Amino acid sequence: MSKALQINRNELEGTAAELGKHGQDICVADMSGSMREPAIEGKSRFECLKIALETHAARLQLLAFNNRVWECSPADLDNPSGGTALHSALQHARALEPIHVLVICDGEPNNPQAAIDEAALIAANCVIDALYIGPMDDAHEQGRHFMSDLAEVGRGRYIEFDMRGATQLQLTQRVGALLALPGPGVIEL
Repeated sequence: MSKALQINRNELEGTAAELGKHGQDICVADMSGSMREPAIEGKSRFECLKIALETHAARLQLLAFNNRVWECSPADLDNPSGGTALHSALQHARALEPIHVLVICDGEPNNPQAAIDEAALIAANCVIDALYIGPMDDAHEQGRHFMSDLAEVGRGRYIEFDMRGATQLQLTQRVGALLALPGPGVIEL
């Protein structure tokens, strides 16, 4: 005979003060040179993403990356440049012991296999969602496939977002939706 036990997320995580940064939702955001490309309403991908992340800043811990990885607030993001070392960003995220990772990227990492391998290690203990924020044309099909594969390895959700044909509000809503994990569940004992 099994017992059902209702557990909510706060009971599993403890309080923020007890956890520090561990156990939080982590957003891994691409700050490579491609983020300067035009996007919504005359703004760059970077500017649009920064606005969306600022809206949800209280709900996440941000890891920005290009050739390097750094922790910051959305308000501190500036000057996208360099490459796309997603594998390094995922490695940094894994050390923080997250329960959820949201990767926002145009899907063209420097080392795709290393990023997938690192995602598999993280996925043993958390969910990885992926938000593709590049063009939807044939030239970027490989990036979309990579991001889809990343979400599959991470047992997470995948959303394609064409930043050339959308509004800032739509991007902000997509980011918010992906930051929300499913509600409390029932665990069979």
